Amino acid sequence: MLRKLWSLVLNWAAVTCTPEFFDLHKANQSPMAKEALVRIGQLYAIEEEGKDLSCAARKQLRAEKSQPVLNDLYDWLTKVRARTANGGASAKAMDYTLRRWPVSFAMLKRASADRQ
Repeated sequence: MLRKLWSLVLNWAAVTCTPEFFDLHKANQSPMAKEALVRIGQLYAIEEEGKDLSCAARKQLRAEKSQPVLNDLYDWLTKVRARTANGGASAKAMDYTLRRWPVSFAMLKRASADRQ
């Protein structure tokens, strides 16, 4: 079940976050969008690293590596958003992602707690 939820999180990142930031970076080489894509890419790299591990080892890898990346991504997004003017494409990309964050990660946190 946890593997399925992580797959959903990565799909969420691909569908929810990545297109917004990808389009922004493509349109004007936005350093903020590039940084967001790099951070999201770290999650994919961690999943690739753990693809052949046992469930228990993958869970540990995610706890040790993915969760801190997710936490840092959220913290970074909120800090950068606070310094970004309303109405622009950067603000819209961050708002879009941050509005969807609570629902997306509440499921993951519940599942992680249930499995411990």
